[in-house]
Parts: sequence; structure tokens; C-alpha cells
Amino acid sequence: MSVKRSIARPGVMVLMAAILLAVLPNIGDPLEKNLTLPDIQGWNKGEGTTTVLDSPSGNQGVWLELIYSRKTDRHSVLVVVMQGPGTAWSGLPKGDVSDDDGPIGSGVTYRTTTVLGFPAALEIHPLTGRTLVVAPAEDATFTFETAFNDVDLEGFAKEILKGVNGESQGPGLVIPNATDEVP
Repeated sequence: MSVKRSIARPGVMVLMAAILLAVLPNIGDPLEKNLTLPDIQGWNKGEGTTTVLDSPSGNQGVWLELIYSRKTDRHSVLVVVMQGPGTAWSGLPKGDVSDDDGPIGSGVTYRTTTVLGFPAALEIHPLTGRTLVVAPAEDATFTFETAFNDVDLEGFAKEILKGVNGESQGPGLVIPNATDEVP
């Protein structure tokens, strides 16, 4: 028995070393470190969660979620960012759309808009709140959600998108041509 244990332990050590070598290159991925959102005056920025979207074909991007809470009343906005080559989404309709979910729905309304010139869509649900989706780049989608009617979701999105292009944000979240005009 003692001979088998001495053989098994080196085998376990080799297996553990192989697992560590496979996992360590993914820790501290540079894209993950660069994916940050700005501080917004009057809001507390919570701790975010970042998920690197790896696949057998390589890194497909990053998924970031965090909650901002307004300092005066703690009303909150959930911000979700998907960025990278594997997160491309072309689900925003072209042109002006304003509609609802019909007679058997729950009262949801939808409308297309722009935020800093980027295509966007706003969904207003009478029970759960509002969601604003902005597509500032081909490989990036920002989603802003709140249950509070007194939060200016479009204004908040503008502050985030302007801050993302700031010099201090690093190369992981650069979006083109943030302007107040429609491109």
C-alpha cells in the first residue's frame, strides 16, 4: 500500500500543476481589467461583476454588470455592458418605432430613440420599470434598467457613455463618435 500511495501522490501533483497552468493564463485578462465604467456625480458606483466570454475559438468579449445608486434616495440603475466580437447584436429596429404589446399584453410600450447619436430603444413596463438599450458600436451593447420613474434613464446613459470615452478609461471600452447629434 505504501508503494501505491507514493506513486499516486506525484500523479495528483502533476494533475494539479496541469490544471493550474490551464487556469492561470485566464486570470487577470487585460480586457477584463480595462472594462470599467465611470464615476457619475451624485451616484454611488457599486461593485461590478465581470465575466470574460471565452469559447473554444478564443475570447469573445466581456460581460459587465453593476448597479449605480443615487446618493440622495438610493434609487438605482442596473448597467449591463456586453462588448467583444462574440457579443455583436443587431436587434435594434431601424427607423422610428413606437408601439405597445397589444390588447393581451401587460401595458408595455416601446420606442426607438438615439442617445448621443447612437441607436437606442426604450421599453417602459408599468410594473417592472424601464429599460434602455444603446448600441454605441458594432461590438458593444449597453443596457440601463431602473424601476424608479424619477430616474432620467436617457440622461444617465449619456453620462455613462461620455465617461466611457474619457482618457482614464483604458482601451477596453472605447466607443466611436459620442456626440449629441445623430450620425
